[in-house]
Amino acid sequence: MERAVLELARTAQDAGREHRLILFDVPPGRPDQLSSGSLQVEYLPRGGGIDRSFARALAHRIAALDPGVLHAHNDTAMVYARWAASLLRQASPRLVGTFHSWPNHDTLGARLSCRLATRGFERLTAVSGELARRLERAGWSRRLGVVPNGVNLETFHPGRDASGWRRRLGIGAEQLLVVHSARFDRIKRHEDLLEAFRKLESSAPELVLLCCGDGPELERLRTLFSALGNTRHVSRVERMEELWRAADLAVLCSEHEGTPMSLLEAMASGVPVLATGVGGVPELLQGVGSLVPSRCPDQLAAKLEAFARSSREQRSLAGAAARDRARPFSIERIALEWERVYSGSAGADLASPGHHPRSGA
Repeated sequence: MERAVLELARTAQDAGREHRLILFDVPPGRPDQLSSGSLQVEYLPRGGGIDRSFARALAHRIAALDPGVLHAHNDTAMVYARWAASLLRQASPRLVGTFHSWPNHDTLGARLSCRLATRGFERLTAVSGELARRLERAGWSRRLGVVPNGVNLETFHPGRDASGWRRRLGIGAEQLLVVHSARFDRIKRHEDLLEAFRKLESSAPELVLLCCGDGPELERLRTLFSALGNTRHVSRVERMEELWRAADLAVLCSEHEGTPMSLLEAMASGVPVLATGVGGVPELLQGVGSLVPSRCPDQLAAKLEAFARSSREQRSLAGAAARDRARPFSIERIALEWERVYSGSAGADLASPGHHPRSGA
């Protein structure tokens, strides 16, 4: 989510619109990446539970900045944005909200709070049609429009491994690098991927898995990593576009996803993809790449072994198809849609590019 929002803000800023990011739950190891460039980023610490002081601090910053639009990302941000706006003595900015994923606190109280807060929003969207429909059915929000995440096609593009990632990881020319880029959270199901690679140690030794990321589940899984010779881990990657150019396959085995940035970036880089058919992933891929059910390490292992047995030409064609599928998700196209939203134009929701869009919210 943070990467998607950052890319959107940077693109808008390049087009001449002033953007400011305010974060309250800062991911580990991310502040300097989010503060890079000329984009201004602020951090307002938020306490646990219902933090009234945070709402007041946010209202103070909104009053000082006096923005035309306040865009809240995910349910917690929406609740606090509406709360802070109600505390302003001046006119409130227009409120816009986006759901990037399923809410973390799935309780009746959380759903009611979110639904009440978003009554004051002018526009509400989700990053995939599947996520929008799920949220509506569960009572999180009124009708949601759909605007997916976007990817910078100039930054993420096919090319050679000029940064030497394979050499640093000790991966030979005949080996295949499989990259999994995701926060170590239970919903990402790292254990399924590790189980699949355990099964492949003898049958497909040419496959090497690199997991990129940090998070609460990492410590629990360290023992599994250490027991496997065909896996690697890095907590942080400064330039993902360089790593994707070294990769042979992108994999994502989550229980749920909206429009995952890791798959978009891999596809734009011309990397074939293998993912669980959950959430907005089938909408995103549309026949490109391979899908498996969630929580099925046996099927995941079978697809990985089939990839290892494929020819170089087959892998090249799969990568080219992935790149073509990523083109409609260019960040410029997504930013243009948000410009229409911010300016108050109704516009047409993008839904999944290539499909008939849903009607507006």
